[in-house]
Order: sequence, then structure tokens, then C-alpha cells
Amino acid sequence: MFPTEISDMTKHPSDGDKTPLLIKDNTSCNHSQLKKNVTPSPPKFESLDFDQTINSYTISDAKSHPRYLQITITRWILVALVGLFTGITAVVIVHFVELLVQFRVTRLNSQLQHYVGLGSYYNEDEVRKYYHHEVSYFDSMLSKYGLGGIYSFYMGYNLFLVVLSTMLCIVFAPMAVGSGLPEVKAYLNGVRVGKFSGFRLFVVKLLGTILGVASGLVVGPEGPIVHLGAILGASLTKTRELEDWFCRKSSDAKSTVGVRNENSMMQQGDHRSLLSFFRNDLERRHLISIGAAAGFSSAFGAPVGGLLYSMEEASSFFSHDMLWKTLTATCIATFCIACYYGSLSRYSMLSLEIGLVDSSLTHLKEIPTYFVLGAAGGIIGSAFNRLNAYTNKLRKVFYGTISDRGKLLTFRVAESAFLSLLTSFTMLSAVIFAGRCRPGEKDGEEFRFLHRYNCPPGQTSELGILLFGSREESIKEILTDPENFSPNTLLTVGLLVLSLMVITFGVALPTGMFMPSILTGSSLGGYAGLIFKKYYISSIHPSDFSLIGAAAFLAGSQRNIVSLCVILMEGTGNTKSIIPVIITVVCARTIGDFLSEGIYEELIQLRYYPYLKHESKPQYDIYTARTIMSSAVTISSGANAGLVEDLLLEAPHNAFPVVEKKSGSYIGMVRRDQLVAALENKLYMDNPSDEEIVISESNCNLVDIDENNLSSLKNAAFHVDDGVYRSIADWRPTTENTTTLSWVNGNVVISIPPHERFRFIDVGSIMNKSAICVQEDSPLSRVFNIFTSLGLRHLPVVSTNGTAVGVITRFNLSDAYISSKLSSKCCTP
Repeated sequence: MFPTEISDMTKHPSDGDKTPLLIKDNTSCNHSQLKKNVTPSPPKFESLDFDQTINSYTISDAKSHPRYLQITITRWILVALVGLFTGITAVVIVHFVELLVQFRVTRLNSQLQHYVGLGSYYNEDEVRKYYHHEVSYFDSMLSKYGLGGIYSFYMGYNLFLVVLSTMLCIVFAPMAVGSGLPEVKAYLNGVRVGKFSGFRLFVVKLLGTILGVASGLVVGPEGPIVHLGAILGASLTKTRELEDWFCRKSSDAKSTVGVRNENSMMQQGDHRSLLSFFRNDLERRHLISIGAAAGFSSAFGAPVGGLLYSMEEASSFFSHDMLWKTLTATCIATFCIACYYGSLSRYSMLSLEIGLVDSSLTHLKEIPTYFVLGAAGGIIGSAFNRLNAYTNKLRKVFYGTISDRGKLLTFRVAESAFLSLLTSFTMLSAVIFAGRCRPGEKDGEEFRFLHRYNCPPGQTSELGILLFGSREESIKEILTDPENFSPNTLLTVGLLVLSLMVITFGVALPTGMFMPSILTGSSLGGYAGLIFKKYYISSIHPSDFSLIGAAAFLAGSQRNIVSLCVILMEGTGNTKSIIPVIITVVCARTIGDFLSEGIYEELIQLRYYPYLKHESKPQYDIYTARTIMSSAVTISSGANAGLVEDLLLEAPHNAFPVVEKKSGSYIGMVRRDQLVAALENKLYMDNPSDEEIVISESNCNLVDIDENNLSSLKNAAFHVDDGVYRSIADWRPTTENTTTLSWVNGNVVISIPPHERFRFIDVGSIMNKSAICVQEDSPLSRVFNIFTSLGLRHLPVVSTNGTAVGVITRFNLSDAYISSKLSSKCCTP
């Protein structure tokens, strides 16, 4: 069930109540209750408006100032910048994670060399030869404490990184917690997620990801880099302040706190640039989708896979012209990784490229094993989703009872610290006391000392190889040849990482689940391959089952199919396994859908984002738009300014159907911010029958209005930039000649001087003439598909004679609201 604070649809009257929410007294506005109900910030959730506004001004501007070529070139420049900046961000993450991990591994191995219980296995000359430097004084002193010193360093180092990452997120940017993919999916679905992007969030997310991935927790950088790419895409459309700084001339006109100067919006209109055409929900959605695809492609080195991931998993709306723009950005992002490594053969944060397999899966008798692995992946993935969702619900309930911010910070940091200590202790103990040794390999003349741990010279620890150092190398070891490890080792790694994943995803730091999911799936798949080879078919190759196991677990938990197959093929280069992978993924997805929601859908529901699925339910065919619509609050095409002021104060809606004054026929939709901008800029007309706007000079306080200033006023009122009214100070009483803006019950309202309340606004010129509407008898299934496929914010409902009778918003299409309306309809005698 979704919360009721969504501003587009709160306080709707019931279907039986057809009384419009209009104010009868147009001569005055009661401000006695205005101050009492003021809220300092916008509501938690609003809907985005992906429908392009077309009105009289946009049509005339397109005719008089055609800028199609300039806008197209600018759009491509922004696409290239999104790919470039996302690739650079991925390089920064890779570089610093490698530094932090290498420091820990180097120190840990030198500590093990000095441990007295293992001293017979090591000699100082061997350590010097491998690391090319003398053992440091720090290592020598710490080694005096024996096994306790080893545990202290390893656990203390990881603890420091985790605590620092957690404190950065909680104190400076709470939205940086988690992967960020639920927020990206919700935003691209049409939900205005608060504080979704920003410079502080970007920096904290970047630093938190580096610290978290290097801390030894079972997390990866893939989810956070997708969020970082989306932040970069959104940030390139939020350049108003930067443009004003460059374009501002010697003007001293500034707005006081809580009061807008009449010239403020006009100045904004004077400085409109090409970038201003991208300051809207539609263009921002495109760049966020491109940024998410670029982030995902840089993580796996899969430009096509990143494109398909954005289409299939992240974006609810993906137009045809986005294909080549997204592919361009993904190629640029992966090229940045290739430049960092200095080779076009390595262009990903997580390289899954494995050696060539001599034979391929061609035996028909192996097909049943694909279904078995697919079913197991669906069951295990669904179990993981449910357990993780249950764990996060417990977290939410517990932390919801804590009101003190200092105590909340203490508990969140303590949880992260405990998880870090638990993970470090468990992994290190497993390697030292339960690790199985195997013959080592020679690397030139230098012996691979890195993963020896408690093994004698010439051998390495299997658990040490898989649990320490680079997770990327661990995954490649399993995918290349699982037969190098014992079945018990693979089973131990798979179950251990899976158990830690359940409690890790939800902790207060940036966490990605792709890398640990691949490690879990490949370990369990490799174990299954060894068992199949031993008891079922001796000719099979367990390395193929490692890849299939990774695909099965990812599909069972995340539920993406096409993009997952392409990503694994691009990442590993093992194209001969495409058919087994497809069979396994489809089977895992089918089984998983029967048992639970996908992991990101579970998290979206836990955050109460009003997410709409792509397809309607079959039973919606027997119901109509009349069943779920809310009563319409209409406004005439030539409206009285005082009536508009009172309407904005009383009605909670963010848009209103516009009707003809005489016939009442529906002719368009006007948004709240458009009405506010028209009143703020005093764009009045002489009488409601005029079609052209005439500035009223008697009370406008503007001197020598020429054609340029008039164009600026129209620009400001007709083409309102997205978010221009989202940072308004608290309410202040209006004076005789001032116009005041404020937030009341989560909605922007305006207070105009009393002598302007009798003026008229030509609403018909600023309304959206292209707004889509449906008839009240339209099937609910068609209404749902129209709303979701076009990315609408409001869908007017008209009667057979063309009058507006209702409005459908995201809230009306939520499962909880539809279920309540259908149940009440069925129970009505």
C-alpha cells in the first residue's frame, strides 16, 4: 500500500461527490489558515510529467525561432558528456579500490609470514623476493602479537573503511545508502524521488562505494556506478544557477526571503539558452536512462548489454531514437576503462573473460541439467529476495522507533561495524583453520605467495584464493576451471557469500549485488557441475555450469533475461554457451515469478515508491475509467485571477482540466506551476474574451515594457523550467503591492495584491493543448496501458459530450487503490 502524501492525488473526493473544489467568494482570500498549514518543503513523492507541453507560445516560438539543429547538436553533446563522465567515474572507483585492496593484502600476507604457528612454512627471503622490499617495521611489530595481531589488523582495517563509509552516507547524504537502483527505476517510472541527484550525493556515493567495496564486505560497485551515471545525466540538465552566474549582468534586483521580485522570472526568461530546453522531466529522463546504461556497461564491459539493461530493467519508457544515443554513451564509457588499462581488450570494472573451452555443450542429454539449475536458481533467488526483504523490514521497524538523530547515527554505525567484524572474522577464520591446500603454480621464477596462508611452500589455500584479494580474480578462477577446487570449497564459498548477502544489503553504505551474486552463482553452479560430472555425465565441463549457475541466480533474484544473457556473453566471451544460458535464465525467471517479486521490486515496495508495472492485469478489461477516476476540478479558459489564487490554495491537485466558459467542453490541461508563473508575472488580459495576452500596466510595476521584455515575460510564464518553484521559503503575509509564494500542504500557492484579483488570465494560451484524454467508458486496461506507456502525470476523463468529469493519476492506478475500488464496487448491492 502506498502512502497518501503524493501531492498529485491527495484529498480526492469520492466518486459520488461531484462538488467542485472551487471558492465561491472571489473578492478576498482567507489567509488566516495559510500560515498554520505551511510546510517547509515539497511532499515526499510527486509524479513526473513526461508528456511534452504544447501551447500557443511553444507553437509561435517554434515558428519564429527554429532551433532544431542547435538543440540536436546540444543533445548529442550532452549524451557524449554523460558517457565520458561516467567512464571517468568508473576509472576513479577502480583505481582507488585496487590501491586499498592491495595495501590490505600485502600487509596481511606479511603478517602471516611472521606468525609463529606458521613460521616453518615461510622464510623472509621468499617474502622479500615476492614483494621486492624489506619487511616493514610496522609488520615486524604487529607480528609479535601472533594470530591476534593478524586478526586485529585485518578486522581493524576493514572496520575503519566500513565505519567511514557509513558515517559519510548517514551524515551527508542518506540517499547514497544502497545500490540506488530502486531509486533509478522509480524515477524512470515517473516518481519524483526526493534528493535523487546532486553534487553532495555524487561525492558521498563515490567515496562510499570506494570504501565499501575495498572493505571486504560482500558488495560490488556495479549498482552504485549505475546510480552515479544517472546522477551525472540528471545534473547536466540542472544548470540554471551556472547559466545565471555566467549571464548575469550588473543587475542588483534580488528577491527577499519568502517574496519574489516581479522581475525575477523575467530575468530568467532573458537568459534562456539551449540548455534550458533540457530542463524538463522528459529530457532529464532520457539522460538519466543513458547515464544508467553507461554505468552498467562500464561495470561489465558490455556496451550492448548496458543498452539492453536500461531498456529491460531500468527504464519504463524507452523510445526508438534513444537506441543509438545510449549505445554511443556506453561505448564512450567503456573506452575510458580501456584507456585506463592501456588495452582495448580490457574495458570493464569487472572482467569476466575466461580461457577458451575446448568443447561446447552439444549433448542433448545435458539439457535436463539446465532446467534443474534454472529451477534451483529461481528457488534460491526468490528465497534470497524474501529473506533480504524481511531483514530490511526489521531494520525499518527498528530504526523507525528511534527519533533522536544522534542515537540513530550510533545504531546505524554500530550495525555496519558489527557486520564488518562478522564478515572479516568469518572469512579469515575459514581460510586459516578450514582452508584446503592445493599445489601452487609458478609465475616465472617468483612463487605465488599471495594466497598461501597456512599452506606449506609450493601450495595455496583454495578458500584464500576465493575469499581474499580481488573478487574479480576469484570469479575468473571459478569460471575458468572449477575442477581446480574441491566441491566442498565451492559449496562453502557459495553458501557463505549468500548468507552474508542477506544481511549486508540494507546496511547504511553503498552496496551493489552483481559481483557477489555472480560469485555465489558461479560457486554453486561449479559445485553442481562437479556433482553432475561425478554421478551423471562424465563428459560435461563444470566450467560451463559455473557460468550457467551465475546466470540462474541472477535471473532468479533480479529477473532480467535478455540483458543478462548478453552481459554474460560479452563479459566472458563464451558465446558457445548462449543456448544453455537462455534455457536456464528463462526457467529461473519463470520459477522466481511464482515465488516472489524481484529484488528491486521488493525494495521499491519497502520504500513505498508508487511504482507502476508495465502491463495491466487481465481483470481490468471488465472495468472502466469511471471506476477509479477522481472528481475533476476544472478551470475556464478565461479565468479570474482571484479565483485562480483561491483555487490554488484550496485544491491539492497539480493540474486542472481547462474547459470552455460557455459550453464546458474539455480543451486542455494547465499545471499548477504554469498558473503560479502567470500570476507572478502579472500576465493579465483586458477581458476573458481576448485571445491575446495584454499586459496590464496600471498595476504591473514594470516600467517601459518593450517587445523584448514582453517576450521574456511570456517565456517565463509559458515555458516554466522544471523545479523552479521547489525551493521557496516559508509563508509571509502579502502586502498591498507584493506577490508572495509559499508551500501550503505540500503545494505551491501564490498570494497576489487585492487590487489584482479582478484581472483575468488567458488560461487557454498557457494550457497544454496536446494533453491526452480518455472517455469515462474506456476499459481500465486501456487506460492503464495509455498512462504507463506514455509516461503521463494526469489523464483527464471526459464524458460522451466532451465535458471533463474526472482525472486519473498515478495514485488512481496503484494496486491498493484499484483493489479498494473494485472490492467496494463488488460489495455494493
